[in-house]
Amino acid sequence: MKKCEVCGNTVFRQENVDEFFRVGGKAILVEQVPAQVCARCGEATFSRETVEKVRKMVQEHSQPTRKVEVETFAFA
Repeated sequence: MKKCEVCGNTVFRQENVDEFFRVGGKAILVEQVPAQVCARCGEATFSRETVEKVRKMVQEHSQPTRKVEVETFAFA
């Protein structure tokens, strides 16, 4: 049985989420990613197939649908 790595819950729901990934040192935002989301804490997990598809999008230099500016903070 699958358990949430954050809170240990075993109940998940299928959702499409917006998620930042870091691929090859590059931060990218992918919208509407299929994910299993913990019903208790909201932690999203992704299938291997989904992660592989994201990796291919970046490595094959697909054109982004849009660009966004992101505020960045350093935790020091």
